[in-house]
Amino acid sequence: MTLVELRTISKLTKDGRTKILAEQSKYHIGQHPCAALLFKLLMQKAVIDTRATSSLLGENLSNLDTFMSTVKSNIKEFNKYVKVNWEGLKACGESCNDLVINLFKGYQNASDHEFVHYIKQKRDNYDDGADMQPETLMTLALNKYEMISKMDQWNAKTQEQEQIVALTAELGKIKDDNLRLARSIKSKATRKSKQDKTGGTGKGSNK
Repeated sequence: MTLVELRTISKLTKDGRTKILAEQSKYHIGQHPCAALLFKLLMQKAVIDTRATSSLLGENLSNLDTFMSTVKSNIKEFNKYVKVNWEGLKACGESCNDLVINLFKGYQNASDHEFVHYIKQKRDNYDDGADMQPETLMTLALNKYEMISKMDQWNAKTQEQEQIVALTAELGKIKDDNLRLARSIKSKATRKSKQDKTGGTGKGSNK
């Protein structure tokens, strides 16, 4: 292995060295390594890795509505995830032009009705032409999340939901009462039937 080859490969990660050394035939001419071919192979690997990484990061940012449920609508954790993928995408020299739309989709899939209503208002303003940058939307969403959480109202039931819960409980109570009544009537009917049979047998034996 030449000095140039040694210096070049030594700068790679352990995984990177393994990949390059496994393909020595691609940068060797006979028994001798070729610096130009080694550089070409390194560039090919870099392009492939960059494309694969940027594709994965872009896909992550396109599925924020699905990701929201995995963090149980924790907006702080959601924003961290977005920033990591976004910064990674920029490091690959790529951009995400539809990030604002993807953020709206993600936030609108949160579990808190008040938060979702707030985000819907921002989305309506955006659709009407208002400017909205990803950083601004993420800050607004985080502030709203923290405000609702501090009031201990995150995922609080709406008035309609509370009424449904109360009605469900009342219906359950009525169902239980009816079941107990039905059992009581059936029990009394069974006892009466036994008494009638016993009385009938008694009369027959007296004759």
